[in-house]
Amino acid sequence: MVYPIATGLGAGYVPKGPGTAGSVVGTVLIWLLWPRLNLLGEGLVCLALVFIGVWVSTLVERDMGSHDPQTVVIDEIAGIGITFLGSGTSLMELALGFTLFRIFDIWKPHLIGRSGNLPEGWGVMADDVLAGMVAASIMFAYRWFTG
Repeated sequence: MVYPIATGLGAGYVPKGPGTAGSVVGTVLIWLLWPRLNLLGEGLVCLALVFIGVWVSTLVERDMGSHDPQTVVIDEIAGIGITFLGSGTSLMELALGFTLFRIFDIWKPHLIGRSGNLPEGWGVMADDVLAGMVAASIMFAYRWFTG
């Protein structure tokens, strides 16, 4: 039961770029859900994704015997959700948020990279949560400057 959740319904099994595939799944989820939710609803979805992500990624790590397996992409899905908190779902915003999140998720500057050293599912989720928070702050600035 946990593998479909942890792998983003199988997106984590994509041989090249499973993190990008998971981010695509997350972006589609945002495109479908966000127009139907207010900011509180968006936040609750993100919070649920983070805590479910910690739980399932911990179980998968223990089962596979490795830290942050590439097949686990629930972290990307949660991080993308955080990126889009309070955002619209126009094609421009979706493309910008997706790109910003992937940059910070791959680059992992300073604290973002170090947070991956946390134990079990916390380490799996933390770097993507922080990457999402940085991307969200840039998205907020973009919306503020463009009206």
